[in-house]
Order: sequence, then structure tokens, then C-alpha cells
Amino acid sequence: MAYQPMATLLLWKITGEARFGDEAERAVLNHLAGAQSPNGDDWAYFTMPNQPERGYKDGITCCASSDPRAPELYARHLVAKTDDALVLDSYLPMSVALHEVIGTQARFVIEDEYPFHKHATLTLESKQPIKLTIDFRVPTRSSIWQPR
Repeated sequence: MAYQPMATLLLWKITGEARFGDEAERAVLNHLAGAQSPNGDDWAYFTMPNQPERGYKDGITCCASSDPRAPELYARHLVAKTDDALVLDSYLPMSVALHEVIGTQARFVIEDEYPFHKHATLTLESKQPIKLTIDFRVPTRSSIWQPR
């Protein structure tokens, strides 16, 4: 299941279409978070809604090896750069060093409780003034979330 968010992130990177970022975020939040056991070590292959038993496995399986890598790989795609803008693909809490993305010593920080609440605090930290255009992906749940 780790491959679904990675495939959609690749499509997002190639096309720049927000719908692929939406699908990757949905897979990470709905499937991967539910597939990990409360102890953090074991993984379940299927995570159906209202399933009374998840069937976590503590042995070596494809899920046990692939799924733990998916959140880290997803995190690498939260911010990207196009020819003329920094592209923000998520509002999950994060801190991203922007040196490799925009070539300037700066950091982008998002705080608050998205997706549990409909707001997030975005801060661009830089010791020097920078001119930067930022494209924001409006999440699929935009009917309940509005930028302020």
C-alpha cells in the first residue's frame, strides 16, 4: 500500500496537478496511519472502515518493510519548486529547510492541527529578505478549510 501515495506523488511532480497531491495525502492519512499498530512496530495489510480487528503482523512482510518508508518518502514531497514558485502540497505540521529547494538559507514551518482543525499557521523564516512566490494546494476538503 505504500506504493499508492508514491505513485500519486510522482504524478503530482510530473503534472503539477493538485488532484494528485490530494490523493497522496488521502492515502497517507487514511491508509498508512490506520495500517500502523498502536505500538508503532507492526503493520496491517488491509484497513477497512469499522474493521474490529486490524490483523497486525509482527513478522517480515512487504507491508512491514514498505509502509514504514512511505511517510518519510511522502515528507520529501511536501514542498517543491517550479520555474517561478515554491509549491506547497500539504498543510500537515512540518519544518522544511528550503536551501535545496530555492537555494536560500530559509525554513518553512507549518504549525497547528491540520487536518483535525480547519486552520494552519504558516511561517517563512529567513535571516535575509527574500522574494518568493508560493503556490498553495487547496485540499479536497476545501469546503471546510479556507485560507485566512
